[in-house]
Amino acid sequence: MSRLKVLVVDDEPDLLMTLQYRLEMLQAMVARDPDLVVVGGAADGREAATQIERLRPDVVLLDIEMPEADGLEAVRMRRAGHEPIFIFVTAYDRYATEAFEVEALDYVLKPVSEKRLGAALERAKRRVRERSLSEVARKVASLTAEVGSAAKGASSPAAKDGRLTRLPIS
Repeated sequence: MSRLKVLVVDDEPDLLMTLQYRLEMLQAMVARDPDLVVVGGAADGREAATQIERLRPDVVLLDIEMPEADGLEAVRMRRAGHEPIFIFVTAYDRYATEAFEVEALDYVLKPVSEKRLGAALERAKRRVRERSLSEVARKVASLTAEVGSAAKGASSPAAKDGRLTRLPIS
């Protein structure tokens, strides 16, 4: 698996630095697991939406109550085509239902412990792997269907007896 690109979004500068530090510390502590890389940070929901589009992170650690647009709005503002995994990191438990309604993978309450953040990121890594495998399976199914269609539509003698000697390349 390639490195997991993480975007950290929080309007509290100290917490933003703390989360980035904790990610870097987790990365350093587990030398056999260099899968995490922080690709950026944002301090409000609008900036988060812009950064998601620009940086295309795999995972977004996202606060909820922020200026401009809250974390839930940032998730709703994303454009189709790129679906990062969202992990909400917030001091408020009252938004949990809404977070899961916008398909958050996890909901971590502040103050954030390294163990809890690590567990959420491990879950995110598994989800990224699952998505990758699903994408590969879809591509294989599509290619299999194309080969089957090409074999059925071929008019060469080799194709008539079940052997396909040449496949169209697209």
